[in-house]
Amino acid sequence: VRGTLVTHLALILHELATNARKYGALSTPEGQLRINWQRKTGTRDTLSLVWDETGVTGVKPPTRTGFGTQLITKTLSSSDSSASIDYRPHGVRAAIEFVVDDPDDIGEEPLPEAKPQAAAAPVPPSALEGLSILLVEDEAIVAMDIELKLEQLGLEVIGPASSLLEARDLLQRMRPDLALLDGNLHGQRVDSIAETLDEMGVPFAFSTGYGREALPEAFSHIDILAKPFSDARLLSTLTRLAGRALAGRDGGVRPVDA
Repeated sequence: VRGTLVTHLALILHELATNARKYGALSTPEGQLRINWQRKTGTRDTLSLVWDETGVTGVKPPTRTGFGTQLITKTLSSSDSSASIDYRPHGVRAAIEFVVDDPDDIGEEPLPEAKPQAAAAPVPPSALEGLSILLVEDEAIVAMDIELKLEQLGLEVIGPASSLLEARDLLQRMRPDLALLDGNLHGQRVDSIAETLDEMGVPFAFSTGYGREALPEAFSHIDILAKPFSDARLLSTLTRLAGRALAGRDGGVRPVDA
């Protein structure tokens, strides 16, 4: 399954399991949880998943839309997938249908990492602290997760930018030390942003759930973080980028005309 689908599935299952542990079937000895899934092919290739909780008492529909519901909705909306959540008196039932990008991608291996674009050696993780990084990512939940990890590493996050317009605006005002660039923004190519980063001398990497063929041809030498990527892979890529950044300039957020 494409990396984006795997990321979406992991986020949604984590949210459902967290709620079940706090309030639902996994919070009481009488509770039961059944998960069924089915692959369907036809006019669209889909993965249907049913999360079915029973044995819970006093379940009531929420009076307002909580973070968990927003997470599931936002995660699915960008990929034409859908979900329905039924708050039954004895337990929650969620029916989710994921649109699979490509039937041939099931079991796809992670994309190989590109060769470094410069000879600068990786720096220690501690050297990341204080550097600024532009984060361009159109998936709101994925952006939140990456932003948290970047901040935990001591990086100063610029953005996240979820569109070409937002990314251009940020680059007109600030020159980041590093950048992490989503390979596709709501179906739009990111060639112009890659070109701007290159002209500014900002080391960057692509993050994508697709192959290199979907990325700007002129930047085939740029590192790829294949979604979903591990924390170790993220750190490895960032330390290489930081090595290039520190070899050429001091860290910190600076205006473009500085």
